[in-house]
Amino acid sequence: DIVPTRNYIMMWKIQLIVALTITFSCTTQTNGFPLSLTSYQNSGSVSSRSHTLTRIFKPVKSTLYSSLIRAKKRIVEEEVEENKTNEDVLIQNTSQKINNLKLDVTNSIQVKAISVYVLATIGLAKMGIIGQYTNELILLDLRVTFLVGVASVIFVKTITRLSADGILQSRDSRKIIHTFSAPIFMIFWPLFSDAWGARLFAGMITFFQALRLFLAGTKRGGSEGNELASAISRSGKPEEALGGPFIYTVVLFMTILLFWRDNLSGVIVLSTMAAGDGAADIVGRRLGKNNKWLFNKDKSIAGTLAFFIASALCSIGILWWFSFNGVVTLSSPFLFIAQKFALISALCAMVELAPFGDDNWSVPISAAVLSMILL
Repeated sequence: DIVPTRNYIMMWKIQLIVALTITFSCTTQTNGFPLSLTSYQNSGSVSSRSHTLTRIFKPVKSTLYSSLIRAKKRIVEEEVEENKTNEDVLIQNTSQKINNLKLDVTNSIQVKAISVYVLATIGLAKMGIIGQYTNELILLDLRVTFLVGVASVIFVKTITRLSADGILQSRDSRKIIHTFSAPIFMIFWPLFSDAWGARLFAGMITFFQALRLFLAGTKRGGSEGNELASAISRSGKPEEALGGPFIYTVVLFMTILLFWRDNLSGVIVLSTMAAGDGAADIVGRRLGKNNKWLFNKDKSIAGTLAFFIASALCSIGILWWFSFNGVVTLSSPFLFIAQKFALISALCAMVELAPFGDDNWSVPISAAVLSMILL
């Protein structure tokens, strides 16, 4: 609708140019001829008059032709510019629609998955399959789950925002999340009910986080997924979210289901994997440049000591917290178990030095096996 209107206006401009050109070229006329022709009107020479007309109107013809060319060129340029603008708008609108569609699909997957998990867990609790549940206990575990979820989101969002703003490096933000996620989560465990199915309610958070990491790693997590992947991956590439971070979350989920608060193995497994491995990386990169191990130049003595100290302190601290809240009954004196935790932490620090395998698998599996032998 816009192009015909512009062309119509342009044609009027062309007509106006023609009229003005003729007017200025032949401003004064006598018997229909310009004054410059009056001296020839009585000569009787047709050829002379024809030559004179040609000489006079040739500039007019040239001016008119040039005006037409310029007008046509301007019309073409305006049409090209308008078509280009329309194409840019169309591309932008299409891209926006695709992004909105991806976001809708991502949100749909997340909502459906967590809804199925929550409804299935509540249904099993009401039927008494996962423990002696009452409506009050179900509401209690749901409230604690919601509280843990809010705390988890706030923690991760804070770290990812600091990373996105350039305050924290991507690798530091990844290791901070790695180091503190599991210990912070374990701090909330005493708030859940004593029913066996409480572990399923607690597992909702890690299940949802694993799903988010999977979608982010497969580039289907939208802008939030990209932000999360950037914060927890070494290079900022989304594919790395399916490596260590995803394995970490899966191990956390399996530890909750298998050990929970009933078995102290879960405490040492998560402490070595989270606090120990995370502290080893953070400290090793800063203080371990000049004290590398002879058999593994990628590991440092400073990082190994940090692993041992952080893992031992975290596991002993969580053990005290559980004992203080009465959610675990110690079969041996507290100090005796604390010594065993320290020993397991030291042995897992040695396992972490192995130049093969993934620490996110090897360390927790080693901690689980050692705890079953020593505890």
